[in-house]
Amino acid sequence: MDQSEWVNLAREITLDMLDHEFAVTVREMEARASDRLWPGAVGAPNPHHFTTARNELRYEGIIEATAALTRGAAGPVSVWHRVPRRGISGRIAGASARKRLLHARYLGWAQGSGRHLRGMIGPAGERVARRALREASDLGYTPTSGGWDTEVVELLGVKVPGGPLDAAAHLTVADPVTHLPTAYTLPIEVKNIREWVYAESSELHQVLFKAARIQQAQPAARIVPVLITRRRQDTALRMGQDLGFYSIQRRTCSRSESLQTSLSSASPRFRTNSGSLTSLRQRSRHGSCARHSRSPCRATRPSWQIAGRNMDSISRITTKPSGEAMTTTRSAETHSRTSRPPRS
Repeated sequence: MDQSEWVNLAREITLDMLDHEFAVTVREMEARASDRLWPGAVGAPNPHHFTTARNELRYEGIIEATAALTRGAAGPVSVWHRVPRRGISGRIAGASARKRLLHARYLGWAQGSGRHLRGMIGPAGERVARRALREASDLGYTPTSGGWDTEVVELLGVKVPGGPLDAAAHLTVADPVTHLPTAYTLPIEVKNIREWVYAESSELHQVLFKAARIQQAQPAARIVPVLITRRRQDTALRMGQDLGFYSIQRRTCSRSESLQTSLSSASPRFRTNSGSLTSLRQRSRHGSCARHSRSPCRATRPSWQIAGRNMDSISRITTKPSGEAMTTTRSAETHSRTSRPPRS
């Protein structure tokens, strides 16, 4: 499908969603659309397709966005809906108020509150990733010095810059040429967020910054950065293939099922059996979602051992109020296919 076809599909999805929900936030729209297979499409439209579709529909006077305060929100919450008309204006007003309240509640779970300073959604994803690594130990994964159950403040004798890693592991596999055991070190960040991660997303550059600094301090180490997130856009996948890092996107299973995904493809030039990553819900139980994947990593041009040592463009970070480090510079000169239209 070309760009115009994706935008047309995004228009259809947007209008269909507003006819059923009457009002949605931008993040809700993207999340709902990405969790379904649409007839005639090889996947779901990307967020930038929805941005173009919304702008077109607003210009045509079909839909509009309204913002208002709601209980628990720090500022106005914007929702999208059809332009009100006789017969549906009451439903739009009621749905808009409900969606604003739900969005404020979601932000409290995601960003933290007085009761849960770090929120609940992020820590839940981190615990699931650590448990998945422990369960994959028979595939060659071993913990770092801190064990499986804690954040990683030091890796390979180097203090992790910008704050601790969510997880880390050593992975030993047979070299495909010599057939001798080869060890890789995987610094891992988990981003249990609704947003799609693009090649220029700060969530991705956070783990790249940390891995680059560790690689520069230990130039002989075989390091492969790993990002685990809900949805990853194709530019991030291609960037990983170019630079030698790996990103795992978690697609939705039902509540009590586990999600099987590949933890084995996280390093250049090897393939092993897949590991298990459970559903990124705080109270998920292991179930019968028996999907396993085998996928060779194409990240060979160049490997991170080369790219990380030379990634001087990632040179500084800022700190969010929660203390989590975020990168502010990009490695655009290393990878030129990361641009996308601005998102509303």
